[in-house]
Amino acid sequence: MTGVDLAAPYRGRYTTERGGIRILRKDGYRDHVALAAAHLRARDAGERAVPGDLAVIPTETGPALGVVQGANVYVLGPDRLALKPVLSATTVFEVL
Repeated sequence: MTGVDLAAPYRGRYTTERGGIRILRKDGYRDHVALAAAHLRARDAGERAVPGDLAVIPTETGPALGVVQGANVYVLGPDRLALKPVLSATTVFEVL
């Protein structure tokens, strides 16, 4: 959507979440959320999330990035796609 593929340098270089985090850390990012934060503008607390934005959703295993769609966020879990309320997001990144 932005014209920049943030995942291109990482695609095909890992097979597990742990392996992906290891590669991100070698590039100076704490995790996938830090990668998004380095390239996308976080919306201010008073701004509304709009469809297509990325939202950080807390999960049992750590933060997940999901795609905002109306009042919900689509988040990929370990075994399925889930819908979480956008109001549960800790951060929203603007995607233009």
